[in-house]
Amino acid sequence: EGLWSAGRREGKGTCFYPEGSVYDGTWKDDCREGRGCMRYASGKTYDGSWVADREEGRGKYRLSGNTFEGQFKAGQREGWGSYHHADGAIYEGEWKNDQREGKATYRFTDGRTLGSVKQGWGYFTKSEQAIDGRTLVSNFRAGQMAGDGVVWSNDAMRAWQLRDGRPLKLISLEDADTLAAQIGVPVPPEIESQIASRRASAANSLAATPR
Repeated sequence: EGLWSAGRREGKGTCFYPEGSVYDGTWKDDCREGRGCMRYASGKTYDGSWVADREEGRGKYRLSGNTFEGQFKAGQREGWGSYHHADGAIYEGEWKNDQREGKATYRFTDGRTLGSVKQGWGYFTKSEQAIDGRTLVSNFRAGQMAGDGVVWSNDAMRAWQLRDGRPLKLISLEDADTLAAQIGVPVPPEIESQIASRRASAANSLAATPR
């Protein structure tokens, strides 16, 4: 239902598909074009920009409690975007061909050991290198962490260098800042805030110490 021109859908309209999907938005030359919302029969919802009948430009999709908001190209995630998992974990970074690829920050919901099977990375079993990290920055390739990365502990008092998603060694907070800059991802604000607060407390304690 909606507007037609020369027997083709044109302008604002709603289409009900046989399998149960529904599109509500604008059309051009019988194709979804411009702004529109597609509610798929599978439960997935996409709300955003369309070009030539495919998701393209900025948009948001939701499925099973997971939400992605960012850039699309030819129906796939491409460019910068944030993915909020149903469990609260957040990936903010680059995408290519519908996969995580490029610079990114990943925030866990708890202090799980880095490399948990739940996140799709190889399980890391050396207890002496288990990390209670919550926030990391890294490069991604084909959906997996690749190359150097940094993960901070929950209290932001320690940092580790990563290599292909695995802990390589404990490093200083200064080296963590440098490595994050080399990766091209700024130190996450929550980490900077904790570090700054701790340094301020240390400076105040030093100033109050009798000489």
